[in-house]
Amino acid sequence: MFNQNIIKLSEVDSTNNYALSLKENSLFKGGLVITTEYQTNGLGQRGSNWESENGKNLLLSVVIEPNIELENRFDISKIVAISICDYLNSIGLNPKIKWPNDILIGKDKIAGVLIQNMISENEITHSVVGIGLNVNQIIFTGYSPKATSIKNKLGVELNLEKVRVELLNCLENNLSMFKNKEELDIKYLGHLFMRNKVVIFERKNQRFNGIIKGVTLDGLLIVEIDKIRRNFDLKEIKMLF
Repeated sequence: MFNQNIIKLSEVDSTNNYALSLKENSLFKGGLVITTEYQTNGLGQRGSNWESENGKNLLLSVVIEPNIELENRFDISKIVAISICDYLNSIGLNPKIKWPNDILIGKDKIAGVLIQNMISENEITHSVVGIGLNVNQIIFTGYSPKATSIKNKLGVELNLEKVRVELLNCLENNLSMFKNKEELDIKYLGHLFMRNKVVIFERKNQRFNGIIKGVTLDGLLIVEIDKIRRNFDLKEIKMLF
């Protein structure tokens, strides 16, 4: 699916932006892959930039056609995060998903995801899924949480083409979970960072302890505070660790 319609660029502002620029083109359909060696304005969560040295890491966007109701949009995030974890597990690492979809090794960030959806009549018809996976870069600056890479963790340099093929194979294998929500939820919760553990959170400059219990249908974090469960949006709280 993801190996037949690939556009390879040496440099671009953002692979997500490039993919979205093709939305009126016949190329814009499920399976389209945009990959680049360098992004001049790579995007992350909350409008942050994605740091990456030229030619060192996997930077790509894929188009999928989930055709799911808008209320189930977080399923896309779950599937993508699980797929990255599956790949990292396959090479001997032990990744966790820091809600909503940052991928950590230990407490260091190794991958991030940015999803932009196209909606028609309350249904998500297309999703542009941007993935940044740190592969061969060694030094990172100004990052919170601290960033790492596969090379830092395993001590070996990997072929980026091989990484791309294997990661996208994991994604293709997991897309079937749109139809099996129970399996999807079990796998996501199994990877969820600090689940069932006491975590320090910050909200409106105040800190409190809470226990991460899970995620709601629409992607809110479920936190137990003094034995009462509350749901929080990404912009409401910050996890301190």
